Amino acid sequence: KSARKCSKQLYYASDSIRSLFLVEASDEQSALRAFQEITAFFPSKDTADVMMNILSIYDENKFRLLLFPRKTHRPSCYFSEGRKQLLVSPGAVDMGGLIILPRQDDFEKVTSDDLLCIFREICLFPLS
Repeated sequence: KSARKCSKQLYYASDSIRSLFLVEASDEQSALRAFQEITAFFPSKDTADVMMNILSIYDENKFRLLLFPRKTHRPSCYFSEGRKQLLVSPGAVDMGGLIILPRQDDFEKVTSDDLLCIFREICLFPLS
């Protein structure tokens, strides 16, 4: 058996509309360790309790994890009434950039300002 070099790289991005951590690892165990290192900084009982959306990709012999820390589950517009309500509860896919709006009315009325406001409300770290 030949020894396989295991490596990982961690990145943090805060210059977009949402904050995220990116983990790139050459093997599953390195990816898991990086995930545990990141989630250790968030208040919770265990990693299953951390408010975070996760997208994972395995491509070109690399594991990639996109971790989107959150401060709340749903934005205030979800609970609003009438015209101010947007039935949106961003999950991992939404945090990754594909916003799911189940009602056609919401799809037709949502603006880029609405989406910026939603991400500012739900993302854990302040955005510039």
